[in-house]
Amino acid sequence: MDQSFSAIVVYTGDAIPRAARQALAIEPMTCASDAFNHPEWGLTRLQPDETFTGLYAIRLRKD
Repeated sequence: MDQSFSAIVVYTGDAIPRAARQALAIEPMTCASDAFNHPEWGLTRLQPDETFTGLYAIRLRKD
């Protein structure tokens, strides 16, 4: 991921009945997940008509 992001949250599908360990989500974030309560963590607020751009990639590598 590029420098637009400073944190990553990873979710599993473990809470999905009959599908545990069958899903994985990776969410790049611009700040930690509790930044609304900690403005010093770098929360960026966009004004109407402002945009944000960042890049990330996920690659599967089999050894």
